[in-house]
Amino acid sequence: MLFERAAGWLLGKVKFSAEGGSYEKMLNRCTDMGLTLAGLRPTPTGVTGWMPARDYKKVHRAALHCHCRLRVVKKRGLPFLLRRYWGRWGLLLGPVVFVSLCLYLPGTLWCVRYYDVPQRYQQEIGAVLAANGVYAGIRPTDDQLRRVRQVVLLQSEDLADVSLNFVKGRLVVEVSERTARPELEKHAPGDIIASKAGIIDHLDVAHGFAAVLQGQRVSEGELLVSGTYVDDKTGSVVITPAEARVIARTEKIYTVNQPLHFVAHVPTGEVLEYRTILLGDRRIELGSMAQLPQFYSEEVRYEQATVFGFVLPAVLEIRSVYPEEESEILLTEEAAKNRAKFRLDRALAEDGQTEQVISAAYAGEMQGEEYVATLTVERLEDIAFAIPK
Repeated sequence: MLFERAAGWLLGKVKFSAEGGSYEKMLNRCTDMGLTLAGLRPTPTGVTGWMPARDYKKVHRAALHCHCRLRVVKKRGLPFLLRRYWGRWGLLLGPVVFVSLCLYLPGTLWCVRYYDVPQRYQQEIGAVLAANGVYAGIRPTDDQLRRVRQVVLLQSEDLADVSLNFVKGRLVVEVSERTARPELEKHAPGDIIASKAGIIDHLDVAHGFAAVLQGQRVSEGELLVSGTYVDDKTGSVVITPAEARVIARTEKIYTVNQPLHFVAHVPTGEVLEYRTILLGDRRIELGSMAQLPQFYSEEVRYEQATVFGFVLPAVLEIRSVYPEEESEILLTEEAAKNRAKFRLDRALAEDGQTEQVISAAYAGEMQGEEYVATLTVERLEDIAFAIPK
């Protein structure tokens, strides 16, 4: 009985009434046609009953020439419930889309949250995540997160561990910094040698015996302070820790070759910007993609996609392209000299330790079609290097 009710509701059923004429003949003809009738009850003017919705249109043929008046009293079931929404697909698709999103979105990455992570590590980890395809809108796998963790630990010398936990649409990042190793061999028995060649400016020996004098020129690896001596009483060799600061004048030579004629890529001043929505593994281009120039430099940045301030599980990729063109540069000897000096200064700045520089001497000359320049830099630095025995 329960199954019949459920089937009647799913397929739909109609309560009809037949009045006047030979309604008994009409009911017999319905039976002959194989139409299903149920719940027949007599009324003062005829009969009422239930039949499947699919059979209602056929009952009119059975009532032909019976002079009966048929009409629908009540409709019941899912087909009639949905018919009122016929053409209003938004009302029907809305619940379906809502349920689908509820099932899909919990496994989708919406945002990355850093807990007590210094800013310098956030930039480093964010770059590794983007390089490995982990950004808002994707469904990250354990293999992806494991690979990102390994890459971060390999690239960073200051991190001991990285935790990447994907919880309810958020990627939670936590780090623990590496603890500096104790200098166990700081006071170990041994000697001090020169890490670089130079001229000794002054020595500050805390432990050991100086093997060089102020103003003496030493080579790399030469003994500076010894921790070994012979005991006068026993005659045995004693090795003690050596500790000292040995400040020396060191020298380094930088060299550049600057041709008078060369081809350079010069920016045209134009800026092309391309925007792409990254949604999972899909890339949705916003606007037409113009053909990239032959020579260009670019800058790519990623931003969280938002609509009216609401964060979406997607990333907006903004690619700024700066077209360049080839330009032949012809320098005079004076211009080549200035450019070579600029390149030497940049090399010195990239090398660091500019505050220790005590003298810098430039020299240069033309050799064929290029200007060869050298920069001799003299620094004061500690060249002491302890070696245990």
